[in-house]
Amino acid sequence: MAAEDIWGTSVDGLKGKTVQQSSDQVTVQVMPIQPVIMERHRWVTLGVDTMKVNRIPFLVTTSRAMKFGAMELLPNQKQATMCKALKRVCDQRRGRGFRVNVTLMDGQFECLRGDLASVGINLNSIAREEHMPVVERHICTIKETTRSAHHTLPFKKIAAQIIVQMVHHSNFWLNVPPPHTHTEGISGDIDVSTRADHQI
Repeated sequence: MAAEDIWGTSVDGLKGKTVQQSSDQVTVQVMPIQPVIMERHRWVTLGVDTMKVNRIPFLVTTSRAMKFGAMELLPNQKQATMCKALKRVCDQRRGRGFRVNVTLMDGQFECLRGDLASVGINLNSIAREEHMPVVERHICTIKETTRSAHHTLPFKKIAAQIIVQMVHHSNFWLNVPPPHTHTEGISGDIDVSTRADHQI
């Protein structure tokens, strides 16, 4: 008791013998989608393309009407790998009640036509010299945002996993605010008083 009064409680004993207490579980509440969005945008048309950041390939998709971007890291660019990544993107939308029925792609994805048709998705392939401005604009924005985040880091060399997380981080925050457009998107369908709730 005298030693404890003089030197205090043993820090080594506290750190080595204290039993970890169980923490409260975190519950994630998924906000319901407004009925007007489901009525107008239930069927989704996806623009699909690939991009590379420091030679790391990603599959990038964006909805033509809602301008919601999603991406998947590609270990390689084989047919089976791209098909699995695209189906994961479609399953994510299906989990929230949306249905992907048309995909806009270039000739690189022509090999996926049969696989997509088996799950009820029509592949619309563009001509050789044509471009998909929606998804290509989204890719340019992701690269610009990632490049800006890279210049804020105090490192000369960055691990590949950090680059992957920066790209996902850029895509995530591009989806937070609704698109500001009058002809397309969902900004005109959401009431101003509830728009802040949908950004969370």
